[in-house]
Amino acid sequence: MRIRGQDWVPIDAFPDATQQNAVRDLEKVFIDVPAHERKRDRLYNAMMQWGYGMTKPVGAFYLWGKASGGDALAFTAALAERRST
Repeated sequence: MRIRGQDWVPIDAFPDATQQNAVRDLEKVFIDVPAHERKRDRLYNAMMQWGYGMTKPVGAFYLWGKASGGDALAFTAALAERRST
């Protein structure tokens, strides 16, 4: 950190030259949002059809669901045990 006047300001709070020059290239990036939505919805519908409790996302590309058996810790422990054997 460095001091700017009386306030502490993180050194990386302001973009450096590399970051500033990268912005031009990032403006050209195209994200096919409808394609991501179709994939998300397909997975959501499949998980629901298979009996998983899912929260339907709105404006996001990730899914939240209940762990199999209703206990997330037990579920991850069982997965870890299966992986180790």
